[in-house]
Amino acid sequence: EYGEWTSVQAHAFAARLLAPAGLEAHTNYLRAFAIDTDILRALGVRFILTDEETVEKPAILRRSLAVRGALGVNLFELENVNLGTYSPTRFVKAATADAAVKQIRENKSRLDQVAVVPDDIPSTTAQARNVVMTIERDGVRIQAASDGPAHILVPIQFSHCLVVVNGAAARLSRANLFQTLLSFDGTVDARIEFHFGLFADNKCRIRDGLDNKSLGLPISQ
Repeated sequence: EYGEWTSVQAHAFAARLLAPAGLEAHTNYLRAFAIDTDILRALGVRFILTDEETVEKPAILRRSLAVRGALGVNLFELENVNLGTYSPTRFVKAATADAAVKQIRENKSRLDQVAVVPDDIPSTTAQARNVVMTIERDGVRIQAASDGPAHILVPIQFSHCLVVVNGAAARLSRANLFQTLLSFDGTVDARIEFHFGLFADNKCRIRDGLDNKSLGLPISQ
């Protein structure tokens, strides 16, 4: 989803992993110029509408439309999409955006197992199971179980303004440059909201800006 809260990290991710090298995109728009199904599946993209006739697997052609005098369009459905169902067990540390992009590219076929993070996170043998992600008014609810410390790659944009509001024993952190990693142990039923506004503690946005600086990105777009 594009809006005023689309982050500098999201633009950096799209420009470096979903666009030809050297392409300068307008910062008012967040666009994918290259179809990389491994990357898109990790972001939670399930359908692709394109004038391309083929898309790399795993993708299924669902429908085509041809109109005389115009480019035809094809609707592809991707398989094994991250709907909060990617539970990485291995973590690769990358302190800058350039290093993160390099590691994401090198591990793109294993993003359901490997996540790129800015801080040290120990590997685990447990994966989240029975994961249910529900979009609720003003927030997202994540329910899951595991046999030990586990992590869920949540397909929403990370910010320090994301808050677990119902007291669930879950921790939120950054993964894959701009995604959210939810960490828990045993069971979790967490409601996540974005808290920012006139009467909120807005220091979280300063922390987001400092993250951009440490990642080697512009503080604002």
